[in-house]
Amino acid sequence: MLQPRSQLLYVLSQHISPKFRCGVRLDRRRVLLPVRRFEQKPGECALAAVACFANYFDPNVVYEDIRKMMPYKERKDGLHTAQIVGLLNRLGFTKTTVVSSDIESFDFSWNKLDKRSMIRRLKMVASNYQKDKDTDNANQCWHMANRLADDECDNNLLIDYDFHYHAKMYLRLGTPVITSIEWTKLFRYKKSGSGRRSDVSGHVECHSFVLRGYNDRDVFVADSHIQYYVDDLIKYRKGYYPVRWTDFCSCAVDLILVQSPRR
Repeated sequence: MLQPRSQLLYVLSQHISPKFRCGVRLDRRRVLLPVRRFEQKPGECALAAVACFANYFDPNVVYEDIRKMMPYKERKDGLHTAQIVGLLNRLGFTKTTVVSSDIESFDFSWNKLDKRSMIRRLKMVASNYQKDKDTDNANQCWHMANRLADDECDNNLLIDYDFHYHAKMYLRLGTPVITSIEWTKLFRYKKSGSGRRSDVSGHVECHSFVLRGYNDRDVFVADSHIQYYVDDLIKYRKGYYPVRWTDFCSCAVDLILVQSPRR
């Protein structure tokens, strides 16, 4: 069994055209991809991130198209990472790898399992969450199991936290990367919740956006959110801004690495 990083390099080597293996593009210290940014509606960051990603490959795809693909009752509370993968699959992006550090639901030992065994583990974890009446995490695991079990697509799950490495690999090959982060932590914002005691009983907001480039210090993002970008955060409202790699990696939860259709 290949180790996670070696395994990903092997997969890339099978699909990337020779012109990307010559070393020229792989050695670039700065990348900036022309990713279009859409302004999202509240709670629809994942849909907007998918729109940004898909539009990069097909300019005819826009945010409203992606919204129509997901019924309101399914999108109103946001999407899990596996649901984002499902949308990408429906758009024709059938080869994906989710890189996740969510060890509340997953486990590093799973990297040694074949896909069928990983699916069984996911279903077991989902059942445990259901027994604890944790519907949200149970659904996350069920969705991920379903994506891995889809015979018409090649979806994979890798448990890792080296987001810097994985993101740079795809960006320098010309492919944007969708990510989920702990937004509250990244912006050092107060927890969400009603009343004056949200610091006690509130919750951390998660958010999805697209990575579109990097240099040695920063990763460059296309962020569709606008609702909270006021006052001290007004400089982020236009959606294009850099984030220090150290800050991003400490707040990231998942990356979705997509095998682009043009390779």
